[in-house]
Amino acid sequence: MVMFYRNRQIFIKRLLLYTIFLHCATVVSRYQGGMGQEAGIFFRNVELVDKGKEENREMVDTSRKIGKFHDEEAGYMIPLEEKIGIWRGMPTETAEEVLWADNYYQEELLPLALKRFAKRYDSGSLPEYYGMILLLGSAWEDLAFNVGLLSPQNIHVICRKEDMPAYRHLVDNLQLEEDRCLCTTIPEAGVSSLYHVIKKQHDIWDSMGKSAVDITGGDMATLPAAAMAAAVFDMDVYRLSFEREAKSRKHKPGTERMIRIESVQPFLET
Repeated sequence: MVMFYRNRQIFIKRLLLYTIFLHCATVVSRYQGGMGQEAGIFFRNVELVDKGKEENREMVDTSRKIGKFHDEEAGYMIPLEEKIGIWRGMPTETAEEVLWADNYYQEELLPLALKRFAKRYDSGSLPEYYGMILLLGSAWEDLAFNVGLLSPQNIHVICRKEDMPAYRHLVDNLQLEEDRCLCTTIPEAGVSSLYHVIKKQHDIWDSMGKSAVDITGGDMATLPAAAMAAAVFDMDVYRLSFEREAKSRKHKPGTERMIRIESVQPFLET
């Protein structure tokens, strides 16, 4: 599995202190009612972001700084389920608070979810793909699991122009090689454009090895269209199944399942 290194700089300079504080508050609250509420009030009063120049700086990645606190061998590691509880309890009333919560989600929850996802499939043999076509929406995280697990040699992302930032996040966070990644933008509901891109890419990859399509990020028009095109070209089709959080609509880390859609080709040959 491709390691989930996080090149995108995250500023969360106070994330560790907050995480440890809330973790301790959770434990204490089991014996002293109301402590969790006080912790929430305390956090709201903490200055989230230094004003001025730091407000416009790129966020600094502190994951390695706090790595020793996540080391299971060191005897201290907050479980994924408890971190999910911390994330759910984070305030999201202002733009800064939303940014803080989103960064906690990406920096603290996703790496643990990816590890759990990889362990779920480490006992079985996985197919090797020369290339993989990915339908991408606004959530790059939804594609990170299957791509990270299957590790295709090349990827071709198809998305709308406004979702290009998600493509950059996917490449940067999975540390994919730039020369093995391609992105093509198509108009909304651009099914004919989608067919053209898939056919052209399949023709290039077909002589090199097996290829697949991940339809997880597709919309109501492109998802079935990509699945039909894959069936015509005998490409494997994948999607990621997961539960969604009711409030944020993000997918709940730890619930991810890789689904490989059965090919229609054997039925056509009989």
